[in-house]
Amino acid sequence: MNKIDQLKTKYPLLFSNDPLQPIVLFGVECDTGWYKIIDIACNLLYHKYSDAKKTEQYFEEILENKKFNETRTEEKVRTDLEAAREKVQKQFELLPTIEQIKEKFGELRIYFSMHRQTDDYVWGVIDFAEEMSRITCEVCGAPGETITKGWHKTLCEQHAKERYGNV
Repeated sequence: MNKIDQLKTKYPLLFSNDPLQPIVLFGVECDTGWYKIIDIACNLLYHKYSDAKKTEQYFEEILENKKFNETRTEEKVRTDLEAAREKVQKQFELLPTIEQIKEKFGELRIYFSMHRQTDDYVWGVIDFAEEMSRITCEVCGAPGETITKGWHKTLCEQHAKERYGNV
């Protein structure tokens, strides 16, 4: 399974399935050293929705198994379940749809659609991932720096020497 398929499996609601989008046509367009950054960014984007979904499932299970008591009455569980479902819907609406992930000028770029409501948290996660790529070797994930020799490339010392000789 390639890297984009792994990400799509872990975070199915984050990725466009539109056959004309670059993420579908080309996959992730950067070396594997940034994969961990991309994975963490996706995890941060997905976790609020995932947590809300777990809460919804928790209340559904209580209702299904009729695990009620004096403080957790059926009426209270139904009310909590409805609130949980509303939160799932709200968090779903805040999920971005990633349309492209690539390297540009030695930095990671994550492009997403804004057809759903997007908040400052999403922008913060994307900005943080892009900033982390500026100090992370695109090839191996070790600490790196952006080198400009024709093309911009963020590399660790070892990969910079392999690519450009003495830097």
